[in-house]
Amino acid sequence: MAKSKKPSGPQPQSDAYVGLLVVSLLAQIAGAVLLYMEYSSYPDKKPPAVQNSPALTSAQPQPQPQPMDPMPPMPMPMQP
Repeated sequence: MAKSKKPSGPQPQSDAYVGLLVVSLLAQIAGAVLLYMEYSSYPDKKPPAVQNSPALTSAQPQPQPQPMDPMPPMPMPMQP
């Protein structure tokens, strides 16, 4: 049987980035819990039916609005 070798040298240590990963994981878990709490607060019944509005008559076309100028014309400055 082969002997297992232990790696030589120092073992890697946790740094600030590992802490940021833990903080982000906790934030995602908290967000998922809050999202579930918000979703569960809605009732399970169907929304009320919407009343249909009367149909528009298509005999006369609706007038189209005229496009506006993006900027009104500016007066030319007076030169001496």
